[in-house]
Amino acid sequence: MASILIIEDSAEIRTLIRDILKRDGHDIKEATNGEEGVAQFRENTIDLVMTDLFMPRKGGIETISDLQEIKPGVKIIAMTSHGSIENYDFLRVATALGAVRTIEKPFDIHTLKKLVAEVISL
Repeated sequence: MASILIIEDSAEIRTLIRDILKRDGHDIKEATNGEEGVAQFRENTIDLVMTDLFMPRKGGIETISDLQEIKPGVKIIAMTSHGSIENYDFLRVATALGAVRTIEKPFDIHTLKKLVAEVISL
């Protein structure tokens, strides 16, 4: 299965995603913010990154840019519960910077699993 890095500041959401994807046989790495996520990405072979967009120390938009600089074409799923604020569509920006798919929180387990499988097969 795939090696997946989950970058999410909410321990509850990170644990939920980890547990769901581990049951499907994936190898999971975790980070609580973009700084940790970029460091984990540099230290490990990662097939897919799932990153929240709003986190302390380094948000998801900057993290996506950094990951694309390190490994252009890396598969990234951007996640947020704040799709847009005052006409600024964060998910659209994430896609423009290299996220191959986006998902809004809260999401259901089946949607998450289907999305991960789809992105891994790209």
